[in-house]
Amino acid sequence: MVFATDREIGLQLLPLDGNPYKVVGMTGHPQKVRRTISVDVMARLGGEGLSPFYSLIEGGKKGWLANEMKDLFYYAQILHQGENTIAAKTITDTVVVEQIPNLMRAMGYYPTNKEIDNIMAEVRYKYVETSKLVEEISFEEFVRLYVNHRPAFGLCIRHIKKAFCTFVEESSVSMDNPTLTREQLIDILLGGTILKTLMEDDKPIGEPLTLQEAYTHLKTIMSPTEEMIEAQPSLSQRSVSFNFRFLPPRISYKDFAMDIMGVKLPDETMADN
Repeated sequence: MVFATDREIGLQLLPLDGNPYKVVGMTGHPQKVRRTISVDVMARLGGEGLSPFYSLIEGGKKGWLANEMKDLFYYAQILHQGENTIAAKTITDTVVVEQIPNLMRAMGYYPTNKEIDNIMAEVRYKYVETSKLVEEISFEEFVRLYVNHRPAFGLCIRHIKKAFCTFVEESSVSMDNPTLTREQLIDILLGGTILKTLMEDDKPIGEPLTLQEAYTHLKTIMSPTEEMIEAQPSLSQRSVSFNFRFLPPRISYKDFAMDIMGVKLPDETMADN
């Protein structure tokens, strides 16, 4: 496949699997290009299997991240077969596709529901090639999915603060450390009145949580040792009392980042408190 950007032209070997050695490009120039390298040669130099993808993982093939991915991959098999059982476990080279979202989250990438749909569609698209419904993926396929879908540059504190400030009224709160009340935060998570004011293409943005999800996730983060309330299938969520008083009455963006998201703020940011 031939491609072009504002400055470069190049060749990409198909299929598009994220292999960095399957693409070669160069800056466009009005004079004759005197030295080129074949994209086929680049692909051979990159190696086969996971070899070219390890260059995209911190620490490479023997680094901590690659080892963590292997451990989580096989632990996902144990979870699927049942953790609390004395029956012998069957360890294979694949996991069921339903474990993909959990594996991504365990690796520190938290995809939205829409992103999960895209990932699952990519996996199940292979049905067209094989005429068989894809129900399992191998470790190699998992690594490729993770490398191709994770954020390239991650998020920084500035991004968290900017997103938090979206929901804060500038006239009422200092924007050095913007703050929401407990009720406002819950309202936002549930897709309440504040979130409905933010539109994109005439549609509300974001993916609201259910009352049960908001309670369970926040309770697990803030008070992991305490017993949680679970709504019975026969009861509506509104008929169950969810007490969010384990959250502080007011939550600043620094509280949200450190206590809820578990992000360590830089020393200069902490000095502002």
